[in-house]
Amino acid sequence: MFSFFTELNRKRPPLTPLDFVTFTTVAIFHAGDDRSAMEGLESLPYMAKSVRAFAGDKPYHVGPSGIGLRMNPYGEAPMPNPNNIRQAMNGMDPRQRGLFAAAWSIGFAARFAIGGAAALTLGSGTGEFGIAYTKADYPQPWFDENGGVYPVYHVIKGLSGLRGQPIINLTISAPDEIQAIAVQRDSALELWVANLTDQTKAIDLDDKLNGRISILSAPEFERATTDLAALDSIERAFTDPKLILPSYAVARLRTG
Repeated sequence: MFSFFTELNRKRPPLTPLDFVTFTTVAIFHAGDDRSAMEGLESLPYMAKSVRAFAGDKPYHVGPSGIGLRMNPYGEAPMPNPNNIRQAMNGMDPRQRGLFAAAWSIGFAARFAIGGAAALTLGSGTGEFGIAYTKADYPQPWFDENGGVYPVYHVIKGLSGLRGQPIINLTISAPDEIQAIAVQRDSALELWVANLTDQTKAIDLDDKLNGRISILSAPEFERATTDLAALDSIERAFTDPKLILPSYAVARLRTG
């Protein structure tokens, strides 16, 4: 499992099970289409408020969470998905292997980090809930022939590196379409932005940010599956006040 933490964990001694609250979520419980899966992220701030209402100041941990359904509370098991379809209540969801999961994970982390989560756990190593390919009893196009890591690997790796850094409050005019998380590193800024839609989005940055940017989108998919440092490899200079993100793209912008 891969976890990343907010500032809260740095101020406390090691936790025991009785010291904190934990729960998980699933993106495709009620509906399986792309829009519904992403819209579910809008409920996360209210979950955070609910936890605070009954748990007080106890820290809370979310996860392990992902797109697919890990267990079925109304049946023996999640729905099998041998044909790689988008459907509610499925265990394996094919979007875990694509850019969709990378963008969704940014939205998940941003919502709960601002909501005060002490720890988030996304991914489970390899396989249908993970960040890297392993052979399975269902087809996995591209990966069955080539192997490699999923695009979400780069998001989990990058967000893990934000542990302990002060989170910057961001104002996002269309939070159902764009989500972002930013931290302060000494005098530098690291900003992660995700396009949660299937349309290209032009994002106006209120502050002109000079630095370096990496954008993970469809043209970089193949490279991202084989290059474990893909975001460093594709990084380039950035001085534009407008950020263009293709569908389900993820950007990492670093200043300083």
